[in-house]
Amino acid sequence: MRTPQTKGAILILESPWELNAHDANRSSVYPFFDGLAKRYGDIEVSRATFYDEQSFDDGLDKLCRVPHRNTVVYVAAHGSTTHAGAHLTDVTCSVRRRSKEFNITGMLLGSCYAGYATKAHQLGLEGSHLRWIIGYASACEWLTGTMIDCALLDEAVRFQKNSFSRNNLVKRFSQALMPFSSGTPIGLDIGKDPMALRDSLQIVVQPTGPGKRAAVISDEVFAAHAKLQL
Repeated sequence: MRTPQTKGAILILESPWELNAHDANRSSVYPFFDGLAKRYGDIEVSRATFYDEQSFDDGLDKLCRVPHRNTVVYVAAHGSTTHAGAHLTDVTCSVRRRSKEFNITGMLLGSCYAGYATKAHQLGLEGSHLRWIIGYASACEWLTGTMIDCALLDEAVRFQKNSFSRNNLVKRFSQALMPFSSGTPIGLDIGKDPMALRDSLQIVVQPTGPGKRAAVISDEVFAAHAKLQL
């Protein structure tokens, strides 16, 4: 019997946060996204815990069992030169490998400094089924970042096959960010200075169409975002 496809799926790969000395693996982004799934009813949210590159790959393999019309991957972990022990290039390669078979169209890196390497993200997109990668170029406050990530994925999980033109991606991501101030300090940059959301959030896309190349559209998104404000 053929398994029916849902409209969208969010695959959460999360590493233990240890937000304080008493956080015995209690903190999780999952309840936020479980609420989102219950709101729509036709979106599936599944979660796996990872500790290093191997457990990330194993976790993603376990989550990628049924293709959906549109699947997005959310990597939720602390970030620095590695992301909870998994190198960013290995994380991208793991998702990229499965992107066509399981219709993974985008990846949100919800960890500090993951958006800094925009050139690497452009290379990761080209030649893959992935259409977008989003990350923060600074540190990111946990709760605020989780709410922003939830808003972005709320939009992205509902993309259709015709959603991936550059203009539409600018429009949809700017609308997702509409409730948030672009000038709010989201965290500290690598020099330990406060960085605004508009400077931290890096949105890299691979639009559809012949000759289209992967590009950073953050400035375009926040220019459109400014027009949506009162």
